[in-house]
Order: sequence, then C-alpha cells, then structure tokens
Amino acid sequence: MGQHSGLTDDERVEYQEIGEFARHDDTVYLGVTTITLPILLAALGYAWQHRDLAVPLVAGSLVLWWFWFVVGIRRNSFSDVRYQRARDLERKAGLNHHVAIEHEDSLQRGFKRLVRIKVVEIIGSIALTITWILILVLR
Repeated sequence: MGQHSGLTDDERVEYQEIGEFARHDDTVYLGVTTITLPILLAALGYAWQHRDLAVPLVAGSLVLWWFWFVVGIRRNSFSDVRYQRARDLERKAGLNHHVAIEHEDSLQRGFKRLVRIKVVEIIGSIALTITWILILVLR
C-alpha cells in the first residue's frame, strides 16, 4: 500500500484533502494579507499627512484590520481541527510529517523563533494600534 499503509481508502483521501485544504487556506490567507497590509499602511501614512482625514482613514483601516483579524482566528480554528486530524491519521499510518514539523518549530530559538507569521502578525497589530492612537491623539 505504500506510504499510507494502515489507513483505509477513505482515510487516505481524507489525509490528502487535509493537505489540499491547508495549502489552499495558506495561499488565500497570505495572498489577502499581502494586499491588506499595504492598504492599511498606506491609509495610515495618508492619515498622518492629511490630518483632516485622520478619523475616517483610521476608522476604515481599523475595520479592515478587525475583519481580517477575525477571519484569521476562524481560519486558525479550522486549521487546528484539520491538523489534529492529520496527526491522528499519521499516527495510525506510522507517518510523522506534521509531528516532525511541530517538533522542529518548538526547537527554534532566538531570531528564528521571532520570524514566524503569527509573531509578525502580533507585532504588526501592535504597531498598527500604536500608529492609530498616535494619529488620533496628535491630529
């Protein structure tokens, strides 16, 4: 049976679909983020230069950020369920792909630990929040 021995045909298909869903979700999430982040930064930069538009630009960028933040939480919830199922199927099949990735991630230290999508999202969110406050207070 090859690399997925120990799994039923349905479980093999499910395992394959989990991988496809994960790749799709990551592609969409990262794609939209590459559009959203520059829009947020441009709106804040414009609000900094044109203080008369500060409130609507900050409000609009805050709504966009909040929407994308909530989408990210929902996506992560789905991903957690899928990855747990993938790990369960891997254990049954004697594979360790997701377990090995998780283990390798846990060993990262220093700068490599900081250069992760979730950490960058958190730092970016804090920076955006501070910028929104500064624009509104200093206008």
